[in-house]
Amino acid sequence: MCVTNSMKKIYYISTLFILLILVGCKTNNTSNNSEVSSPIEDFDTFYDKFHNDSVFQLSRVKFPLNGGRFENGNEIEWTKDNYTLLKTKICDVDTIQFKTSYTKTDSTFYEKIWINDSGFWVECEFRIIDQNWYLTTFNESNE
Repeated sequence: MCVTNSMKKIYYISTLFILLILVGCKTNNTSNNSEVSSPIEDFDTFYDKFHNDSVFQLSRVKFPLNGGRFENGNEIEWTKDNYTLLKTKICDVDTIQFKTSYTKTDSTFYEKIWINDSGFWVECEFRIIDQNWYLTTFNESNE
């Protein structure tokens, strides 16, 4: 059987077409993978904005919020209506009057502020949810 020039052209064009399709599919898969692994929000940037922008803060509180306010032996659950804005970062707390502690991992930040032997303490936990930081637990006691 004799292969003509037109058959060779059809073969090369078909091969080129198939390669373009395969390269296009591979490029699509690569871009989908990069969307899935978008970077996690920087905690320090989030934490500063959280304490300085009340609208942003409310958008980053995960209601229903774990924890509550403890008063006179009762626990009051946090709601959007009774939530107390957090305005002081742990690093700005007066450590002469208050004691502080905090722990940070790649996906959580826990902080606690208290006055020894007073019944006053506040604890907060922030967590990564969908690549962004949120306040997920807030306990406050003044008993």
